[in-house]
Amino acid sequence: MQDNKLHSSPAAGTTPAPGALSGKCRNTIHAPLSEGAFPSLPPDTPTSPRDADARVVMARRLQSRDLIKYAMSRGIPPQIASRYCVEVAARGKVQGMLYLNLGFPNNNGGYALKAPSGFKSTTKTGITTINTSGKFTDEASCDTVTVFEGFFDFLSWLVETGSMTPLTDVVVLNSVSNVGRAIPYLDRHRETSCYLDRDEAGRKALESIMHSAGHTKVTDCSMFYYGYNDFNEWLTATKKGRWSW
Repeated sequence: MQDNKLHSSPAAGTTPAPGALSGKCRNTIHAPLSEGAFPSLPPDTPTSPRDADARVVMARRLQSRDLIKYAMSRGIPPQIASRYCVEVAARGKVQGMLYLNLGFPNNNGGYALKAPSGFKSTTKTGITTINTSGKFTDEASCDTVTVFEGFFDFLSWLVETGSMTPLTDVVVLNSVSNVGRAIPYLDRHRETSCYLDRDEAGRKALESIMHSAGHTKVTDCSMFYYGYNDFNEWLTATKKGRWSW
């Protein structure tokens, strides 16, 4: 019989051991990302239909002090931010001003973009899959997978587990509208742990994953940050600046 029923997570207010936040994969080798791990973007790539006046002109390794400080303000230490994110420069079409954004690569060769101003956008929308070596790849590396709604939640999970690389395979949806794109990848795993937002959109995304899962056992882990909307909000409120690195 297929077991894809909802399973409960650790009680609110408790902090499980690093490996307890998700089932740790066995027989994995953790290696650093290669310099060519990030997709390149051609000049004048639109950021999104809602931001048609801006064009991406450059994507490079994270260097901006402002963006690093922004990541730190969200509870993410520079070591993790610079490993998984890049800085993406977008130029305004009218005034020609250059805007820097924190960019998180997705499987379609684009980025989820966030900036200290609150700006959020995307280029070539899609999910992001990462294996236990910290490599951006759609190839599964073990039989367990952890799902996040946004990339700050994924980075927060790394902070909480005390690891530079994931303990399981990872899917970052980058938008709840991308749930359908994630299902084929999730189905290649035996167990799926979901750290989605504690709001209506997050609940619907969880239900979609549960209803679409084949043999995969799905666990709702959002009780871990009960009282907060998402993993990063919990981290920022409770542990910002207190990293065990």
